[in-house]
Amino acid sequence: MSEHSPQRAGLISNILAVAGFIILIAIVVWGAFHFLNIASSGFSSLFNRSSTGTIQITLSQRSVASGQPLDLSWKYTIPTGTGSGSFALLYQCRDGFQFRAINAAGVVSALPCGSAQVVGDSNAKNVKLVPVLTGTSPVDVQISVIFQQATTTSTSTQAASVRAQGNATVTITPAAAGTATSTPVVTPTQPAVSQGKPDLVVRIIAVGVIDQYSGMFVNRAPSSDNEVVAVKFDIANLGGPSGAWYFTAELPTSPLTPYTSPQQRSLGKGDHIENTLRFNRVTPGGGTFSVSVDPYNSVAETNESNNRASQWINGGFGYYPSPYQGSYYPYQY
Repeated sequence: MSEHSPQRAGLISNILAVAGFIILIAIVVWGAFHFLNIASSGFSSLFNRSSTGTIQITLSQRSVASGQPLDLSWKYTIPTGTGSGSFALLYQCRDGFQFRAINAAGVVSALPCGSAQVVGDSNAKNVKLVPVLTGTSPVDVQISVIFQQATTTSTSTQAASVRAQGNATVTITPAAAGTATSTPVVTPTQPAVSQGKPDLVVRIIAVGVIDQYSGMFVNRAPSSDNEVVAVKFDIANLGGPSGAWYFTAELPTSPLTPYTSPQQRSLGKGDHIENTLRFNRVTPGGGTFSVSVDPYNSVAETNESNNRASQWINGGFGYYPSPYQGSYYPYQY
């Protein structure tokens, strides 16, 4: 009897050890279950930030020249109960390239690369862009449209943030030799009742080049025929509503190139619009840039003699004296 006692004691010890291990596992599982119930809202807030769908992007064209408008639209069904939010635009940084956005009023604003810029609320469906490329080689630029739900809070938890994204790639090509692109900036006045005929007047503000790295206007003469020349000019209305109109420009390029604008929106009394016209391949030795507003007198004005301005532009092959300093008719806003 005594010989079997150690064996029986060892067996009982093993049974107790297994039972204790099982009880320990049960306690751990029970604790984990209750911990997850308590913290479920916190985990939900973290994991629900993943994408809830894909935004379908449509581009008006897959390849567009610098300075030409590009229409970008998108489709996305916002999940029910999501609430308010906003759409943002993000695009890839490339040397000598920048996107600019045109709002409904025709005002142009720069969009920095590499960071999401809000372009509309949850009802927005499109945005009009103007690519500006100062280099001489085409670039492929990836564009992303992102939807982000407005963040809200409750008494105990932070609401989940719904995020969706769509991507597209567009090829930006340099402006063709001898071509011109125009970027308008409209400055309307307060609406007012105007009487009488309109009086459109144009003046040249500055002549310079577009910096190939920053895409910004630099007030200096071109030093190479590969540089993009830019002329800033302002068109104002000193009289009654103008109705639709347009302008033309003669560019000192090789070969000579005329430019005709699209139809322009009506300007009220005191309204004015600043344009930046870009082109390259300036004639060796330089030439005259001229701009004419309402060149064929389609708009009945009180004064037709102040519709033209001109400016000599030096060529990119050294200094050539200007035959004259240009002329324009200044005015007061």
